[in-house]
Amino acid sequence: MLAHGYHVQAQQWRDVVWGDPHDNHLGRVPRAVLTALEQPNPLLLFGTGAPAGDGVLESELTLHFARDHRSDLYDLASEFLAISRERSRLLVDDLLDQRSLCERTSTTTRTEVAAALQTSLQHRAHRLTLVSSPTHIARCLQSALTLLADTPGYRRLAGRVSAVASDTTVTGRGPGDVVILEPQTRPQSGAVDFADVARAVLPLLGRPSAVGYVDEWSQLTQTWLARTRA
Repeated sequence: MLAHGYHVQAQQWRDVVWGDPHDNHLGRVPRAVLTALEQPNPLLLFGTGAPAGDGVLESELTLHFARDHRSDLYDLASEFLAISRERSRLLVDDLLDQRSLCERTSTTTRTEVAAALQTSLQHRAHRLTLVSSPTHIARCLQSALTLLADTPGYRRLAGRVSAVASDTTVTGRGPGDVVILEPQTRPQSGAVDFADVARAVLPLLGRPSAVGYVDEWSQLTQTWLARTRA
């Protein structure tokens, strides 16, 4: 089980990572805890290896936060698993204290997923579940499927990787804001596959000059939209 990390300086960190378990509004970590507790002998991996300040990693800070706020999860897990609160407390404590690890090397979604796959193999896990926000989980699964296809050493987990979304994301954004471009399955003669165009654009977006590029692209799009309405 991988609880995907979230940059500690990012907007609404607590809501995205933790949410409000008392109101059944689950962030990445509570959702990962509940999903893990449904499995026999679970192992919960916290991402990532990015620095969080004062020599602490993002994964370490997130796990420490979960341990400090574990009491938020006792009633939640009791209801979710239909067990007593005392049994729930024992299971949550065991998961966070004995069955949780911090991932210490990744700095991107792809390397985080790769680290989770590698950890799963090292611990002879039978499956891997990725847990992240509704606006991020599709990219997590796409990264996993790409790694499974491209890396022979990971193929033992083929067909055994799944994804679960939390309830929380940055305010004003939701799964409907995610854009997924599939390659054309019935290409038309002379037509450009927009998925190929978008893939070529992605490397530009992390550069300072990308602001001008995006502005020009936006203006061009508006021009063409105006033509179609004329």
